Amino acid sequence: VYARPKAEGAYVQLSRPPHFIPSVEPKNWKLEAPPVQEQNQKQPLILTIGPSLTMSLPMLMGSFLAGSGGYAASGAIMMITSSVMAVSWSLVNHFYSKNRSRKLFEERMEDYISRVQNAEEEIQGCIDEIMRGMLRTYPTTQECCELVAQGSDRIWENVPGAPGFVTARVGNGMIKLPYEIAVPELKMGEKTEGVRNAPYALKEKFDHLHNAPVTVEFKSRTPLGIVAGEADLNILQGLIVQLATLNSYTDLRIAVIAGEGEGEAWHYLRWLPHTAVENDPSAHMVVSGRSAGQTLLNQLNEELVCRIENSEN
Repeated sequence: VYARPKAEGAYVQLSRPPHFIPSVEPKNWKLEAPPVQEQNQKQPLILTIGPSLTMSLPMLMGSFLAGSGGYAASGAIMMITSSVMAVSWSLVNHFYSKNRSRKLFEERMEDYISRVQNAEEEIQGCIDEIMRGMLRTYPTTQECCELVAQGSDRIWENVPGAPGFVTARVGNGMIKLPYEIAVPELKMGEKTEGVRNAPYALKEKFDHLHNAPVTVEFKSRTPLGIVAGEADLNILQGLIVQLATLNSYTDLRIAVIAGEGEGEAWHYLRWLPHTAVENDPSAHMVVSGRSAGQTLLNQLNEELVCRIENSEN
């Protein structure tokens, strides 16, 4: 609980709200390669109708050798008719099999295209959900100022272990998608064109989040340096505003050591409870100059050594 002064000098008590953590179910996608049309070895037409003709030729020759007359003529007509019918059925079977194979491939291709479109919609929906969560978890400096001006319940909402804990947003950019989109491995020299390029195009499109919040974490032990000119100190001030707005002074302490004669520019930070000395609320960790800075660093070092010893015990 902390107190915020009102214009008339009274104070209003604001309770620390429960933390809202956007939840996105982890999911990976595996995109399959498109179906391949069966490359049946083309058979010459003569080989398709050849067996039917071969079976009827001996009977046709036999009817001619039997002599002339009505019997021979009727036999010849019967053999010719049988041959024509046999050849016709062979042709019908040949073209039916060819057409059936083509239709099956078209159906498989339509099903594949439908599944790729569904995967694209699903990935896009997941990315939209991720972006909404990130934009809420990592507000800009301007948005943090608006939260304070409105007395929002989101002030000091971050807690240890939460995604946005002691994390500040430095801008927008391209970041890696936190989930995996697996595609078939290409063989050496293999080219992808048309529909065959669909899974690779999807991976290239969604492999990174564009215009997403780019953040920096301060909870690691790695020092962070900001290279900026005197006119760009608003970058550092913006980070402090974000950290002080979203993280409670019980979880985050801020110490400022300014250069000689630059303390006035940082004097306003004394109003933040984050800069107050824990055992002496009237003192603040906002100093300027080498001597005062060295004293503050010694105090911080003693505090850190004490915390390390306590954690080990």
